[in-house]
Amino acid sequence: MCFIEPPFLSKKNKFNLDDFKTIQSDQYSAHAQFLMPIILEVLPKFKQDTKSKTYFCRALQTWDYDLDAEAVAATIFEVFLTRLFKNIFLDELGDSLFNNFVELPNIPIRITDNLLTKGTSEWFDNIHTPGIKETMTDILLISLEETFNYLETNFGETVHHWRWGMIHSLTLEHPLGTKKPLDLLCNIGSFPFGGSCTSVNNASYSLNKNDFRTVVGSSMRQIVDLSNMHNSSIVITTGQSGHPLSKHFKDQTSLWLNGEYHKAITDSLEIIDSDCDLLILKPVPSN
Repeated sequence: MCFIEPPFLSKKNKFNLDDFKTIQSDQYSAHAQFLMPIILEVLPKFKQDTKSKTYFCRALQTWDYDLDAEAVAATIFEVFLTRLFKNIFLDELGDSLFNNFVELPNIPIRITDNLLTKGTSEWFDNIHTPGIKETMTDILLISLEETFNYLETNFGETVHHWRWGMIHSLTLEHPLGTKKPLDLLCNIGSFPFGGSCTSVNNASYSLNKNDFRTVVGSSMRQIVDLSNMHNSSIVITTGQSGHPLSKHFKDQTSLWLNGEYHKAITDSLEIIDSDCDLLILKPVPSN
């Protein structure tokens, strides 16, 4: 097991702007840190009868709980969660109620964590297997096996190719981009993307769909220096313009993806003296 650093906020008493930039880009999962010891406890019972399965287990055993887009263990963990929720709840709830149950990820996560902490529950038993009473260990091992089979079937036998950003992507969708071929002109992306609903840099995906596309995240990041308002920073996902042909349509996207910012100019004189483009909106005179 690798060494896990203490929470960022416990390392210092005072934080500067760069510290808060680091915090807003943080993809560390405290939820994974909580859950992985329970998974690792049953991992020796997972049948490692192929080299790929050995690498699969090793990735989990050496993970630092960072949901980086390049992390293989992040892929395994997040896919595992989707299988775990289904194996615990779907048989009792049925498809429709289960999909409603997982609509907000924090609900199944919180309930599942409580069940796993307790260790025993009727929820672990699959009602469709009469004569067999599944335990928590059984459900964890079944979920690990399904995770491995899913990833190997869809992404090949080479485990180190199973990077999180390969399946967890981000597309910034324009309202007109819902129609083809306007998506090619109006949408921005797709980009490999890290994080999840359990990281500060939120990047949630839908648990009731069969993909891991990012659907929730920070549309704007802002850091305000209350001691010097002119020293504040801001960034948005795209640009100030919604027109695909404008140079300001996506001129902040690379900054946002890389955890970078631009200065938030608030002084009117500085705005006038700057080389920023000025957009004037005039109301249409009423008849």
